[in-house]
Amino acid sequence: MKSARMIVERYLDCLRNADADGIDALFSRTAHVDSPLYGRREARPFYADLFSVTNDSTIDLIDVLYSKKGPQIAAHFRYAWTMSNGELVTFDCVDLFRLEEEAAPQGRRWFGLASRPPTWRIAELKIIYDTHEARPNFDRVIGGD
Repeated sequence: MKSARMIVERYLDCLRNADADGIDALFSRTAHVDSPLYGRREARPFYADLFSVTNDSTIDLIDVLYSKKGPQIAAHFRYAWTMSNGELVTFDCVDLFRLEEEAAPQGRRWFGLASRPPTWRIAELKIIYDTHEARPNFDRVIGGD
């Protein structure tokens, strides 16, 4: 599961740096994100909206947990989120990643092979945290208060 951990570490790095293109490259084309503040959304518009209300993010990875039942992984981290109005909220977060293999396009050559090896992508992400402190700040940001 080394590649799964690399996906999580890359994801957290992109989240920390508000790198929408980098995050987009990690998700499958049909991926969804389930967030306590935004609900269930397609990945690309979710991150566009999230980054539009974010000034800064600090992420301290606490642990990475692997499922024995399949290509699933969880990341537990401390998230310090400075919203676009300058308000800071800090909370523990657990992101649950469901991964899927993306088959290589046929007909292309990769290092002399008929096609490149499959790539793991995030098929679904469930974000879990207590919104008690984040919700009022978030509502002020999106409501313009």
